[in-house]
Amino acid sequence: MDAQQPAPELADTLQQFYRAHNQHTFSVQLEFVSSLANPSYILFLSQNGYLQDSRFLRYLQNLYVTWRKPEYARFVRYPYGLYFLEALQKPEFRAAVAVEGWEARAKSQIISHWTSW
Repeated sequence: MDAQQPAPELADTLQQFYRAHNQHTFSVQLEFVSSLANPSYILFLSQNGYLQDSRFLRYLQNLYVTWRKPEYARFVRYPYGLYFLEALQKPEFRAAVAVEGWEARAKSQIISHWTSW
């Protein structure tokens, strides 16, 4: 056995660990992107200061870079999650979310879009 190669059983264990970790990360990110389809949740993020937190904004940017790719986007069930994820990249949109009435207007526009589809 090569000194550089881990024992086969260790390699299998590591592979299983990383596979489980990657699957968990994928599931958590997919659930979060899906939750962004809900204007009430976006308002919650705004009211609790998340949309002003530079670390959270970097996280959103990383999600956007990943989840706009077709190989990831195909798993998203609620396309408004991707729409709002893209919109959240813009400071103007984040400021608009904080304006009273944004949530109701966003919900109304989504419903209007559904009815005309």
